[in-house]
Amino acid sequence: EIMYPEGKYEYYYKLESGKAKVGEKELVIGEEIKVETNTVTMELLENSKITAWIVKNGKKISLRTYEETKIDKVEIGVPKAEVAIGPLITEYEIKESSDLTITYEEQEGTSAQYSVDGGEWKNYIGPISVSGSKIQARLVRNESGRSGEIVDAIVSNSFTDKEIVEKSYDNDENTALSGSLLSNKNVYFRISDDMKGKKIKIKWRDNNSSDTIYHVFLDKNKNEISDSKVTLSNLTTVNQEYVIPDNGEFLLFYVGKSCEVYEITPPNIIKIEIIEGESNYPTITSSGIVPATVKIEIKSNSNNIKYKINDGEYKKYESGFITVNAGDKILAEATGPTGSTKKAEYTAIGLANAIGSNAYDDDPTSFYLAGNRATRYIYFDESVWGKTLVVESTGYQALIFRDAIGGNKIKDMGDFRTTTNRFILPTGAYVMDYYFNESGGIYNMYLED
Repeated sequence: EIMYPEGKYEYYYKLESGKAKVGEKELVIGEEIKVETNTVTMELLENSKITAWIVKNGKKISLRTYEETKIDKVEIGVPKAEVAIGPLITEYEIKESSDLTITYEEQEGTSAQYSVDGGEWKNYIGPISVSGSKIQARLVRNESGRSGEIVDAIVSNSFTDKEIVEKSYDNDENTALSGSLLSNKNVYFRISDDMKGKKIKIKWRDNNSSDTIYHVFLDKNKNEISDSKVTLSNLTTVNQEYVIPDNGEFLLFYVGKSCEVYEITPPNIIKIEIIEGESNYPTITSSGIVPATVKIEIKSNSNNIKYKINDGEYKKYESGFITVNAGDKILAEATGPTGSTKKAEYTAIGLANAIGSNAYDDDPTSFYLAGNRATRYIYFDESVWGKTLVVESTGYQALIFRDAIGGNKIKDMGDFRTTTNRFILPTGAYVMDYYFNESGGIYNMYLED
């Protein structure tokens, strides 16, 4: 009951939080209610908080706050929270993951929340990846927001040694995980729901007939699943697929000191590679020298691929070839449906017998060394016939103009050792056939004028 002082006042109250009723009417949080009498009777329900005030001559005068903290008669349960740290096998990758799971007895109108390192409380809607040094959980009443006991999450390490994690699924069956790292240890890999009933490929070897290695699938309580244990010994190599049981939650390895694990491969692990295709020679044109180009193709089992050239911006890769300059660095990244990524890096090589870009990069201090008593080539077109090409070079050199590589000789410039040379590009020629000894090379090459 709220009793206001008598006098020439206006009387108000409102529900700040929780639940309350006046008669049969349930109050709305935040709604200001003006009353005509100086007495109001109400029923305070869950976690209710009421403020009352009067107004005199337009001025608000606060009275008091009423609270009811004795909420319902049902106690809020206590959740169990567990954070599992370590490698998780999914359909597309094996990744380092910290997954939070909260279990609790179902109570009507109650849900779970979690907090990371003392931060804000968030609603828990299922196993989620978290990172932090302290994870806490609690149950709350949905309507009132009342919280129950706060518990710390139990941390379960499946295995966290970085070398063990990386080498066992680096998509390279030639790199082995040595048993000396694993000796007398139980190494757990967690299994995601999307892998239940699917195959996983495992390659391993026992290098000593007196040693042993085995793997076994475990259920959620880490009990061995019947007929799932595979033991290997007697100098044997195994590279085969195994079906993960529908109730399999963990893959456990026990490895003897002399044994090795080469690879654990999910069925759709993301793959990506960069392939070099057709290349062209550099070309002298009336507007300058065009660098040698290389066609590059990116192959992946992902439909979501992006790439960048050197320090440029990433672009979406559709299909087919992209053209880059010889010497360019291509970085590509493929993303799987679970968000997993695989990266590839490649430097375009181009034609080995093309004159390299250091010869015509407009920097007279950078030097293109041909070497190996080799012949190198550069094309030119009709637009530069009759124009003068300046070559600043060193070492023993020889030059022949031809109509094609290995084709008819248009003009032979003989051999020379001078450091600055000027050549008229002859009509009918399309290629420079340029010979260098081991120390021969070019500092600068450009069209005069």
